[in-house]
Amino acid sequence: MAIECARCRAQSADGKKFCGECGNPLDATIPAFKDLASPALRDQVHEIIDQHYKDQKVVEIETTQAIANRLLDWAKLLAFFVGIPITVLLLILGVFGIKTYDDFSTQMDKAKADVAAAEIAATSSKSRTASIDSDYQKLSAKISDTRTALEEQVKTLCARVDVLGKRLDLRRRQKYQKKPNFASKTLSPGFAIM
Repeated sequence: MAIECARCRAQSADGKKFCGECGNPLDATIPAFKDLASPALRDQVHEIIDQHYKDQKVVEIETTQAIANRLLDWAKLLAFFVGIPITVLLLILGVFGIKTYDDFSTQMDKAKADVAAAEIAATSSKSRTASIDSDYQKLSAKISDTRTALEEQVKTLCARVDVLGKRLDLRRRQKYQKKPNFASKTLSPGFAIM
């Protein structure tokens, strides 16, 4: 005997559990439950299912918006922490006249050449400073030696001057003792020799 599908009303052979047309179960107890269910109950179930899917769609939309807002916030942070410094760097480079990478590499090569020239000049002045320092040390030693020699010569000359002074003092004393006293003679009126 053939069984009628409760959903599509198609005829199916005995022993089959599902409808060949729509796939609905063909169990004999199921149609009895369907008859018990009223159309109002069916409508309520459909409404609840629709509401559930509607809420699920709202949740999906809200989740998508939250993800989009978060990505937008991250993009703003990235623009703030990366974009602004890059913009400032580009402005500074523009102020220095660097507009292309070739300008930048040309100025870098020029700076490297300037640094190399400065290093050569520093090495040259360092060697000149070392030469001047050694000359200073030599002159300082010569001055010290000359000073010592001059001090000894001054001492010798002082000793000779003292000896000469003593000799001259003796001779003067001897001369003054032999000369007559000119204190009473006057050179001009009012002046006397002493």
